[in-house]
Amino acid sequence: MLVSPIPSVNRILFPKSKNNLYWKNCVFTSRSGVSVRLIIDAYREVLKKDKINVSIPSYFCAETEAEFSDSNVNILRYPLLDDFEPDWKYIKENNQFKENDIFVFVHFFGEYHDINRARTFCDNNNCILIEDCAHVLYKYGKMAQKGDFVLFSPHKLLGLMDGAVILCNNSEKNERIYKVVQQKSYVSKKTFETVKWRLKKIVQKIIRRSRKTNYCYQEHYLETRDRTSNIAISTISYNIIKSIDEEELKKIAYRRRENLKLMNYVIKEVCPDICEIISEENESPFFAVYSLEKVENKEAVISQIKGKGIEVLFWPSLSPIVANGDQFETTRKYSKNLFMIPIHQDIKMEDIAKYAKKDKKSSNSMMVKKIGCEQEERKKWNDILAQSELSNITQDWGYAEAKSKAEGWGVDRFFICKDQNVIGVVQILRKKVLGVTVAVRINKGPVFVKEENQLENELQIVDMVRKRYYKLLPIVWDPYSTMSNSNFIKMIQNGWKVIDIYGFPSGTVDLLKAENEIRAALNSKWRNQLKMAEKSGYSIEKEEIDFEKFIQCYRKEQEDKKFEGVNERLLREINELSSQPLRFFYVKNKLGEVIAFDIFYRHEKAATYYIGWNNEEGRKACLNNLLLYHAAIELKKEGVEILDLGGIEYIHTESIAKFKDGMNPKHFRQMGEFVKI
Repeated sequence: MLVSPIPSVNRILFPKSKNNLYWKNCVFTSRSGVSVRLIIDAYREVLKKDKINVSIPSYFCAETEAEFSDSNVNILRYPLLDDFEPDWKYIKENNQFKENDIFVFVHFFGEYHDINRARTFCDNNNCILIEDCAHVLYKYGKMAQKGDFVLFSPHKLLGLMDGAVILCNNSEKNERIYKVVQQKSYVSKKTFETVKWRLKKIVQKIIRRSRKTNYCYQEHYLETRDRTSNIAISTISYNIIKSIDEEELKKIAYRRRENLKLMNYVIKEVCPDICEIISEENESPFFAVYSLEKVENKEAVISQIKGKGIEVLFWPSLSPIVANGDQFETTRKYSKNLFMIPIHQDIKMEDIAKYAKKDKKSSNSMMVKKIGCEQEERKKWNDILAQSELSNITQDWGYAEAKSKAEGWGVDRFFICKDQNVIGVVQILRKKVLGVTVAVRINKGPVFVKEENQLENELQIVDMVRKRYYKLLPIVWDPYSTMSNSNFIKMIQNGWKVIDIYGFPSGTVDLLKAENEIRAALNSKWRNQLKMAEKSGYSIEKEEIDFEKFIQCYRKEQEDKKFEGVNERLLREINELSSQPLRFFYVKNKLGEVIAFDIFYRHEKAATYYIGWNNEEGRKACLNNLLLYHAAIELKKEGVEILDLGGIEYIHTESIAKFKDGMNPKHFRQMGEFVKI
């Protein structure tokens, strides 16, 4: 396990800066401590003030402090409470803080902390608020909104040679200071340091080794030291940062979140008395952080964790000044009890899963029966899907027929039997080249009746059909079971290799609820947009479908927005199915033009939101809200019990995901794709 991530070989050797709008209006420096130094120097210059009072939390890296501390900087340390929040009572009772010029507020380990009181304090005392997001990957939600200046440290999360970022939340008060900061920052080639860094990272790429770490069981301090960093960011780090867009940052954050969840699972297996410090809802955790406060034999537990091959770190090295004083007792407790484990994006989820205890394999007396295309078999198939927790499009009988005609897939269907009863079904697609099957694929199956729905049964059945019907062929499998730590670990322990960790996130709306309950569950903004659309006079139609018009609108949107979406040939074949699973809802304007439509795929007791479209007129009138809500009510009347919103994915389609989340669905996520030969 590497302590920190390493950029790709291409970025190490041939970094190319891009005109990336995400980094617009950023100031780049070498380190976050240097960023603070720049702000202090600019503040001193603009306000014509020699001595600057800077407040920092007592739990603060002494190395970072050394980068901005000098004889004209008076450091004021405020203590923290057990939840890492500032001790505001102490701050209020100590008059020295009223003379404060700059207040540094830290979001430790990427975890959001309530900065509102710090904002109020700075406003009341006419001082600058620096929001330290050095452990945060990017700006989101409430994060990085309140500070006059916001600090990020990409080098800590992206494994760069150096690199920090200053953002300014513009106001008249700090605009002049920010201009001085911009003038003082610059980019430097740093040729010798860059060559050394490149060599080091290439070697680490090859041997997959990083420096040995020693864990300190006591409070850890760092004696006063001189500044080590100059202001400039290196050209190589600057180019790498500028080549990374928001989508890539979101993928990195996703990997860190998933790694944190798995690592928590593994650490709890080692010792249940270890306390988790970081929330699993953290957008992009810096480390997995734990406390040994309730653990009796700390050395034995740490040895056991390290014995698995997991790196154990401590952070930060504190200033010796906090070694004494009752007000710093909580800080010393942090220093003595907290430990960190890397969970960065270069660590594979499957590697963390291997640290978990081996799961005992269980098997049920099940068998598979290959079936044909008889009407009776189809009826039984649909009956099993109706008894499942949630059926899906890809295991629908008609969908496979359409897939075969549109894209040339072969289809094999199996009943899963137990004690002479059919308890599940699985539909398998085969890809042929020159008449020879070269690969098989299972999409969101096998599907079992609700009582038998568990990953162990899926694993047993897939291995059974693989050995009996598809020997030596690669199988790509997206399991039906949803993502959980234990499910993912079982997949890895059963020999499945991950090829897509992002999975298939979605959400469902319970249509068994009364209509007034469904409406009341909508979030307020979404509900207000719905009301506005309802008052606009547009009416929803579902008869006299102009399918070709829908196709033309959808094709144009695919071309304009450059997304793949649903294959047009597949959509046509689905529309031709005798079972007709598609449900259409659309709105026309006064000229008779279609300005918005939604298409849903009905599969037994469920329906999936398949395609949504509207033009500018439809968007302004919030017809998306009108169509989705009233389509849900119409489907409910038709007997649909569950509405699957068809994907709620924030990496590539954030605006669509936010729109669907307005219905406050119950979220779930399939585990992603795996392969086995």
